[in-house]
Amino acid sequence: MVDDSGPSETERYLERTVDGRMIGVIKSHIGPACSSVIDVACGSGLYGEALAEVADRVVGIDYDSALVAAAANTGVYDQTIQMEVQALIGHEEQFEAVFCSEFLEHVPNNKFAAVIAAIESVAVGRVVLTVPNPRSPHFKHDPTHILKYRVRPLLRLLNQSDRFDYRLMALGFADEWRSNPIVRTLQPVAKRAAVFSPTVLFVGKRRSS
Repeated sequence: MVDDSGPSETERYLERTVDGRMIGVIKSHIGPACSSVIDVACGSGLYGEALAEVADRVVGIDYDSALVAAAANTGVYDQTIQMEVQALIGHEEQFEAVFCSEFLEHVPNNKFAAVIAAIESVAVGRVVLTVPNPRSPHFKHDPTHILKYRVRPLLRLLNQSDRFDYRLMALGFADEWRSNPIVRTLQPVAKRAAVFSPTVLFVGKRRSS
């Protein structure tokens, strides 16, 4: 019998490649000089090297043991931990910055507030989040995208935080699409207007006490 079930979720994450947009986000919003950063839902460690270039200490967490092992094998993390994001509540270490890319869309709506609270609980300075825009066609093709949201209402929800002020930014199209003539035409708008951007960025800054 032929197994046509396709790759598992873990296998798909192990096959992912670096997105240049995220490197730009790390350089602009984590760096250039960060004392410590935690890579939340770090996966296979795609962005560990970029984080290590701008931060003195880099910690990665993920719930998947195979992905945590892959991240550890990159040799760029100071520590990798297998844990659920919600377990960050009460975590002994605090970080200047939190980087969390392409994770929140996999969180059910009834757990979203708890996940954000856990992320904010370890952030001393800023929180950097990226998510796909639900308007983008690829969003609906991934059954693991279970969070129901639109980008501007999501911004309003994040800004219910009593510790962080968030702003929304556009990231435009990924490198792999930029040779497409239609994408080249749309890219200037997609980089300016979050509503048209396939991936969006939320940056939270800690409020002054």
